[in-house]
Amino acid sequence: MPSNEVMTQELGARRRRFFATLDPQPMAAASLAQVHAATLHNGEEVVVKGSAAQHRATISTDLDILQELQKRPSRHRWRRSVTMSS
Repeated sequence: MPSNEVMTQELGARRRRFFATLDPQPMAAASLAQVHAATLHNGEEVVVKGSAAQHRATISTDLDILQELQKRPSRHRWRRSVTMSS
């Protein structure tokens, strides 16, 4: 998803309410989030992190799968040493 779409999806119309400027090009990007330079209305320079909504759904599904797998008995030594909490 293009970076400007991520920030629009994350902040919507509130972008203009919170920021005087918001650079549409990310300063940095990773698989789950992007970081953008921005300026507040008082002139303070800040960094804004945005993540695409589809990533939240994917992470939530992955965690659900891991929790289900944890409930199953395992013959693997590594599995017995891993615990998850809600």
